Amino acid sequence: MPIYREEQLRGPRRVIGLSLSGDGGAILASAVVISGRGDEIQAHPAAFVSVPLDPVMTAAVRDACPSATTGAATLTVLDAALGLAYADAAVQARAEAGWTRKDVDAVGSRGAAAWVQVSPAELAGAFVTGVMELGDANAIAESLGAPVVSGFAARDIAAGGRGAPIEALADYLVFRDDAVSRYIQRAEQPVAGIWLPAGCGLDDVGVVASGSLPALPDEGVLIHGDPDMPPDATQWRRQAPVSFGWVGESYDAAVYALLADRTLQGLPGNLPQLTGAGRAVPLGSVTFGR
Repeated sequence: MPIYREEQLRGPRRVIGLSLSGDGGAILASAVVISGRGDEIQAHPAAFVSVPLDPVMTAAVRDACPSATTGAATLTVLDAALGLAYADAAVQARAEAGWTRKDVDAVGSRGAAAWVQVSPAELAGAFVTGVMELGDANAIAESLGAPVVSGFAARDIAAGGRGAPIEALADYLVFRDDAVSRYIQRAEQPVAGIWLPAGCGLDDVGVVASGSLPALPDEGVLIHGDPDMPPDATQWRRQAPVSFGWVGESYDAAVYALLADRTLQGLPGNLPQLTGAGRAVPLGSVTFGR
């Protein structure tokens, strides 16, 4: 069931995506304008900011993520403090886009993973999996006044998946093409990249093993003009995300704006054939704004 009002679905939606940079030293915030619904959406970047974290907080995040020994008190304080830092970055992205408080329809936030329990752990006769992410969504919702979707990986894990690659459906929405095949490569992923055959549907999206394609000098998109070529073909050209309108790390945060928008439409956000989940499910928990 969608959470968006019908008038929101008919017009463009202004959504802010938040994530932590790969080195944990900054919060990435992308303001994204999304129109359309379902698989036929258009997403356009409106603004992007990278807000450095205080060095003390950066060190605390690195010490706690992942850690099986960090105490509950430390995790609680860090969760709240990181939530406030995320909220501040979202406000900066909103200002950079020229949006007011009432303009923001939603926020999607990917917190810092303190612990991921993918292999079932036994407790009191139950075998459970789960993930703990830091970056309190309540602080973001209170500051922005908009609904916040967070904990994307947790729902996929609850459905029997690994919680990764959780970005694949966003890649499909943004980068798929009827005429060319595309391969999206990122750093620090459990798979080498996402494979989008030309003219693909959701069921056709795949992953590519390490070494199957030439390495990129940095993160980006490889494009092949022949839709019939397999993903290990050698004739590729490189195109950075900036060529598609996403500057620097802006797409890394925009992913969570796209997934939040998907959730608020009441639609699944995971791809079970990639994550191992038993079914496709809407991702995340919704924290309502004011």
